[in-house]
Amino acid sequence: MRKSAVFKKWFFSYIILIFCIAIFVLIIFNMFSLRMEQDLKNINKSHVEEIKGLFDEKINSINLLSNSIYLTPEFKKLFNADPKLSALDQYNIQEAQKKLKLYDSVMDISKSTSIYLFKPTLFFAGGAVYTTRYLDILSEEEYGLDAKKLLALVTGSYSQYITRLTYITNSSVDKLIYLQSIPSNNINYPSATLIIELNEDVISSYFSPTIKKDKSTIAILNDKNHIIYSTGEKIDLSWADYFRLKNIGSCTVKINGLNYMTIVSKSDKMNWLYMKVIPKDIFMKETAALKNQLMLLIALLLLLGITLAYFLAMRNYSPLSNLAKDIFNNSKDILSGSRIDEYEFIKHQFDYEKEKQFILETRIKKQNSVLKKNFLRNLIKGKFSNINEVAARAKTYDLSFTKDSYAVVVIKINDFSAMSSSESVEKDYVLSTFIIQNIFGEISQSTFDLYDTEDNDLIAYIINFKKDELSSYSEFSNNLENILVETHNNVKDKFEIDFTSIVSNSHETVLGISDAYRECLDALSYTKVLGNTKIIFYQETLQSKAVYSFPIEKEQRIINLIKAADFGNAKQSIKNIILDHRLNKQLSPASIQFLYYDILGTIMKTVTNIEEQELVEKSRPLKSLLGCDRFEEMDYILYDFLYSVCEIKKEKEEISCVDLLNHVREYIIKNLYNPDLNVAMVGDAFNITPAYLSKMFKNETGESILQIINRLRIEKSKALLKDTALSLSEIAEKIGYLYPNTFIRIFKKYEGFTPGQFRKTI
Repeated sequence: MRKSAVFKKWFFSYIILIFCIAIFVLIIFNMFSLRMEQDLKNINKSHVEEIKGLFDEKINSINLLSNSIYLTPEFKKLFNADPKLSALDQYNIQEAQKKLKLYDSVMDISKSTSIYLFKPTLFFAGGAVYTTRYLDILSEEEYGLDAKKLLALVTGSYSQYITRLTYITNSSVDKLIYLQSIPSNNINYPSATLIIELNEDVISSYFSPTIKKDKSTIAILNDKNHIIYSTGEKIDLSWADYFRLKNIGSCTVKINGLNYMTIVSKSDKMNWLYMKVIPKDIFMKETAALKNQLMLLIALLLLLGITLAYFLAMRNYSPLSNLAKDIFNNSKDILSGSRIDEYEFIKHQFDYEKEKQFILETRIKKQNSVLKKNFLRNLIKGKFSNINEVAARAKTYDLSFTKDSYAVVVIKINDFSAMSSSESVEKDYVLSTFIIQNIFGEISQSTFDLYDTEDNDLIAYIINFKKDELSSYSEFSNNLENILVETHNNVKDKFEIDFTSIVSNSHETVLGISDAYRECLDALSYTKVLGNTKIIFYQETLQSKAVYSFPIEKEQRIINLIKAADFGNAKQSIKNIILDHRLNKQLSPASIQFLYYDILGTIMKTVTNIEEQELVEKSRPLKSLLGCDRFEEMDYILYDFLYSVCEIKKEKEEISCVDLLNHVREYIIKNLYNPDLNVAMVGDAFNITPAYLSKMFKNETGESILQIINRLRIEKSKALLKDTALSLSEIAEKIGYLYPNTFIRIFKKYEGFTPGQFRKTI
């Protein structure tokens, strides 16, 4: 016995339970952390959306400013003005300067506003107007560029374009500017370019002051993926166009080996990206801290749980351990040294004791049941001659024959193949018997007193009933028949077991039970005639017994057919005889059985050669017939033996066929002049049926016996017609024809002309 095995099972069971709880807590926390992460994403998404909305609004105001300048009359009058400016043009320039200052003052995002006119070439900037001549001064002071780069910048074509000078001029100047081409009367060519330098200090005020706290980077990228504005940690954003292509709102990005949480919102108006990039460890800082606290708490709980599990397991295990020790010390069972735990050991000991008690009780019951069945078997076989002895023995086995009438029912199982699922046929039969006994007993228990036993594969029931409760034997038979039919239907439908029930007559004393059993055995033989019928009453078998008939002429015909190896006709003849007798209800099964023996003797009469005698020794047909329970089995044995005999004779016949034909020809030549010569005469001479003889000749020679006789007689008549002067009547008589007309008709049939015409041609 393995000591402490149960303790280990309990202890590890508690540990598994604790770990399951810990895993469940981790799953809940994981769901909670995912929710927290999503909430953080939503908060930062709202922040980015707020920046996007504010910045889009400011850009929209700049776009309105550019449209206002285009529609301002003072500027429109200067578009395409003559380079030689008139006094009126000078006035319009001053008015345009005022308007430009006004526009610049109302735009908080604007640091400075400039306009370059293509014709005349004028540059409005910083409250002054510059011509091309002074463009290099303006470019250096205002934009930090040389004149050529500035001129290339302002002469381009733009549509609400915001960028940094470093991208568009390839210089170190990092100003954020807005460019817009102002169309002329010819919409294909611009008349001016609006340049607005955006105030980045104002832009930075749009962003939340929390940016510095969470170390995040907020960036705005234009449609060319240029950084319009960014704040916070400077990081590589060359991968940002991925969000534009995939239309993704947020994900984790690895930059320089570090993970960053990226929140992106795309502008619907300008195809810009507004991004917030936060280090993942900062983004998940609160969640990570909570997770660390939870892991520490789980570790403490596991330690506490393991300790508690040990003490609980030990507390529960102690009584079991003490009990196992006591049983182990007192046990003599061989399993006490096996590798089983304490619980299994105790359970085995209890099961062992229960099994011993059950075996003892079963032996007592079985012994009593066996003795009881032996008593009933001896009773039905008539081995008791004293009523008092029967009563005393019955009392010993708790049997009470208190009613005044007795009958016996014998059940013979015909088929239980559907039960063939156990190890042997014997077990299948026992199971089938058990099923029938239980169902029949359950159905009949309220009507009769019933006692069962078994004898030679038969189930026998002794039925004890009161005669005065029934008006007649017919009423008893009807009641019992209904019970047996119901039993048969239940057993057949549910278990596919087929059986036949035989019912005896009723008898007045307990000693009459043996007579009732003999009546059942007598009636049992009728199953050979009736087949597997449900119920046979002995009373119905008490009819006059006629004697079977097997005339000598029928026997001789069968012998002739067998000798001729004609199995088909021989079998049909035997079958007709048997069928006629089996349909005769006046015949007993024994009479019909004797008929089978008689027919077998007829077949044996044809056994003449060594091969046929060896067949008899090998097959032993008589012994096989005696062992049959049903006429169908006897049919098979009889016809099988008949077929074997006919096959041997057929082989012999083929060997001697040539000799037989030669003997038949000699017989025909010898008796050619006999007027009675025909097929029947030849067949009788050789003890062969005319039909078989004709068939044999036809198969071997192509001619029938009658054709051979006529051909030989015609050849003989031709010699007589040629060599003698005898009349046709005399010649006909000499060659075996009684009538001349017959001779003339046959001669013409074979030769094509009459005997007289033949004689004239000689």
